[in-house]
Amino acid sequence: MIERQAMGVAIVGALSALLLGIIVAADLIGGILYQSELTYWAVRRVATLAYVLAISLLAYAGWQVAKGRGFGDVMPRLLSAAGLLLAAGATFETFGVAFVMRAFGVGDFRGIAHFDPTYVTLGAVGLLLWLLGRLMRQAIAMARELEEFL
Repeated sequence: MIERQAMGVAIVGALSALLLGIIVAADLIGGILYQSELTYWAVRRVATLAYVLAISLLAYAGWQVAKGRGFGDVMPRLLSAAGLLLAAGATFETFGVAFVMRAFGVGDFRGIAHFDPTYVTLGAVGLLLWLLGRLMRQAIAMARELEEFL
């Protein structure tokens, strides 16, 4: 049963990552075709790469569980990596985009940060996932150590 659900997660995650990648590519190609400021759109889409990688990790983990790898072997690493990617993408969206745009004179935005509650929430969820991955890794190690005593 879990293998079937994991395969569903793998398929949905892979399709989501593919769709998001196509949307970003269409954005960049549209910027070239319509001669808009390509640098502006390229900078705005850098964090999306982190999000696509996080979704791809989700799909990969689902595929690994569907192939029979243990849930405890796959999930701690996935949660930590996906959480860091989400937090890094959100941090770049908040501070990095504004910094790069100011440094290179791209666009009209001249602030030091682009505050959006969505990015703050995504960063907090990413950090929470990272922490949960670390805690899950420690809990699994403790459980294995306890099993050795019995």
